[in-house]
Amino acid sequence: MVAHTIADVSVTDGRGMPEGRTNRHRHDGGVEMSIADKARNKAEEMKGAAKEKFGDATDNERMRAEGSAEKTGARAKQAGEHVKDAGRDARDAFRG
Repeated sequence: MVAHTIADVSVTDGRGMPEGRTNRHRHDGGVEMSIADKARNKAEEMKGAAKEKFGDATDNERMRAEGSAEKTGARAKQAGEHVKDAGRDARDAFRG
């Protein structure tokens, strides 16, 4: 599915996402990580950071470790999305 302008559209092209979920389609046909995904990952990262700080403040090693793991997981998701976007950009560049 190629969009000529930036618009939210339902994903129905078999890219493994549940129907009804939206992605941002760029004018060149590539798919960028949606704003909702970015916000969700950032919120998860902030939640992890808060848990980590709370664990430090209360000397609760388990809470600190959980927070650190959540923060790291959110950052990894964000990085994975950026890698997918870069891969799509490279693929599109070769297709011309």
